[in-house]
Amino acid sequence: MDIVIGLGKQGKSVVVSSHVLHEVQTLTQNIVLMNRGRLVAEGNIRDIRDLIDQHPHRIVLVCSNFRRLAVVLAAWEDVEGLTIQPKERSVIAETRSPDLFYGRLPELATSDGLVIDEVYSEDDNLEAVFKYLVKS
Repeated sequence: MDIVIGLGKQGKSVVVSSHVLHEVQTLTQNIVLMNRGRLVAEGNIRDIRDLIDQHPHRIVLVCSNFRRLAVVLAAWEDVEGLTIQPKERSVIAETRSPDLFYGRLPELATSDGLVIDEVYSEDDNLEAVFKYLVKS
């Protein structure tokens, strides 16, 4: 990986063929995604991620008071679905407006007295992007 990164810093292009997409994502922000010999997408990872905005983004929020959190999130217009996971003390929110959703989280955590222990999205990685794009 160090050699590939070094070549890239020298301005050279390197072709890496891999099914281990999280490793590819650490090497570069510019990619070409192919599936069965067909070009699926190419360009900057963030730009490609924006291609799948027609699919709801799943955002996981871990909170000790996860049921109250779900009630609050259910009132948000951009939240299209919620899944409560009692064993994980979490709520999975589905939204088509992740930037708006993430932008409201700090205020939610301070105004409603909810302590959100963790926030993450399994949809915000190259593997998820690829899966969405090849389903289409």
